[in-house]
Amino acid sequence: MDSALPAPSLKFKLARTGRYVLQALFPEVCLNCHKQIVDRDFFCAACAPRENAALVYEGALKALFGAAKFSARWRARRYFRAKAARELKGWIKEDVVFLALPSRSKFLHQILKANIPEKQLITNAFMFDKLQLAKSANKLLGEAERYKRIHESLRWQSPAIAAAKQYVLCDDVSTTGATLNHAAYLLQKNLGIAKDQITLWAFLQRPRYFSE
Repeated sequence: MDSALPAPSLKFKLARTGRYVLQALFPEVCLNCHKQIVDRDFFCAACAPRENAALVYEGALKALFGAAKFSARWRARRYFRAKAARELKGWIKEDVVFLALPSRSKFLHQILKANIPEKQLITNAFMFDKLQLAKSANKLLGEAERYKRIHESLRWQSPAIAAAKQYVLCDDVSTTGATLNHAAYLLQKNLGIAKDQITLWAFLQRPRYFSE
């Protein structure tokens, strides 16, 4: 029995040749250092993210996430769609409901819709009061002020939500956890569910650094 891998299709060969030609004529620079030519997909060899750092929103992963979310680069979006599929696979059960937090772009909702059955995904449970949010939009806010800002601006929209054993709150990037934790509070308050029925989930964690 021949165990050799099947030969690449003509379509695959043409697509690969096309990428090589485009890279030769219009070489892309690394998303992270913006200097070296990419060796594969997005990064040069020096900046390519390590697998054990894939959940941290910094360096190469920060550049990749920006390309996916704000520039709509299909290869970057494909990367996060596959990552989300692996991360969420164990949670997709009949008695679990997913609630997406509001996002400035459609990126988060698009990725979730690609991986979660429609009947189990709620995308309109929360909204941000833009007037309240704009009053203190400084990203360098202290912890107390940041939580106060989220508390004043994140609103529950009272959608119809089926009863479930577990509710998964989904965000794109978690910094202090203020948004996810306040969303969990609103979910408990409005649905009357127990704290241990709520799971907080985000694509990436953003490290916080404080000067001494």
